[in-house]
Amino acid sequence: MNIVLGILLTIIVFFVVVMIHEFGHFITARMTGMKVLEFGFGIPPKIKKIFTDKKGTDFTFNALPFGGFVRIDGEDFSKPSAFADGAFMSKSLPKRLLVLVAGVVMNLVLAWAIFTGMFLVGAKPLTVIPMDIGPTHSFFLPSFEESLESGFIKRSNVTIEPLEDSIAQKSGLRENDEIISVNGQKIVDTDDLVEIIAKNKNLDFEILRDGEIQKIAVHPENGKIGTKIFYKSLELNQDFSKKTGIIDAMQLGAGETYHTSMLTFKLVKKTLGALFFPKDDAERTAAQKNLSGPIGMGNAFVMMIEQALPISVILLFVALLSINLAVMNILPFPALDGGRMLFTTLYSIGKTLGFSREKILKGEQIINSLGFILLLIFMIYVAGIDIFRLLQ
Repeated sequence: MNIVLGILLTIIVFFVVVMIHEFGHFITARMTGMKVLEFGFGIPPKIKKIFTDKKGTDFTFNALPFGGFVRIDGEDFSKPSAFADGAFMSKSLPKRLLVLVAGVVMNLVLAWAIFTGMFLVGAKPLTVIPMDIGPTHSFFLPSFEESLESGFIKRSNVTIEPLEDSIAQKSGLRENDEIISVNGQKIVDTDDLVEIIAKNKNLDFEILRDGEIQKIAVHPENGKIGTKIFYKSLELNQDFSKKTGIIDAMQLGAGETYHTSMLTFKLVKKTLGALFFPKDDAERTAAQKNLSGPIGMGNAFVMMIEQALPISVILLFVALLSINLAVMNILPFPALDGGRMLFTTLYSIGKTLGFSREKILKGEQIINSLGFILLLIFMIYVAGIDIFRLLQ
């Protein structure tokens, strides 16, 4: 596929995911009686007003096709109309919070719909998460241990390579012996073997050597026998999949949306923590490698299209992109939906405690402005990493 077409499709995907987010804000603003001034397709500068609907909302076409926006009456606190009937701030706290969180909800609904569809037609995991963050509980993004348990990763038996003149070698164990059991306990993974060696003074090994099963007695010293332990082979099970009926698919899709969102939170927390508060330079470097913004994700999507990967993989990428957008937006940082929800709540608390409206809103505007600047700097930093990675 032509690289230009790949880039075009990437822009379309980003546009659709963001517009679904914005549609959540739009539809809930309408439902709660707020006046929506503008629904913008793309990012300004404005090119053309497409039409104005019966409720006075301008639908506009803008120059930068990387998303869109919804402009609700009363979001600009400096204007006298900010608290007029139908304005954002004129509504109750629950209604304002509903409008602010609706974009995130719509992104999660999109991911759920894609996951549900995947389970209906036959879902396959996308990849194995290499980072040490514990179980992910995600079918599409399992941890290494979960992949082994589910059968997504196929491996050989635990295999050994005795060290020269070690107890293992002197007892009769040989290189590439596959361990079936020890003292009658089936050896599933390397941890099983290490644990049973450490806890027992007498070991009866059942091994597979040259296609034949043999038994060998070994007597450890200080919980050790002197051998390397490994898997001779590890490979993905290409036939591994899960296909269900509609009800189960919907339930699995909901669970997958939740667990993938939690996984994304973990990865964001781990990456940002290592980036800003690293234990050492190596940890910061590793965090930078894991960091990726729209440019990096766009490049990954273009590569998927160029490699003619199955449509299911591309749809899963869209679902993960949608969840990433939801997670990033719900963070309680100024200029993001989560930050606006926090300040909207604090505003109501402040009013209840008797603080003046002007002081509260002035403080929010200052913090939002500083937050927006910091967010912009961070986005430029991430874009720089993505561009440098592309040039390499």
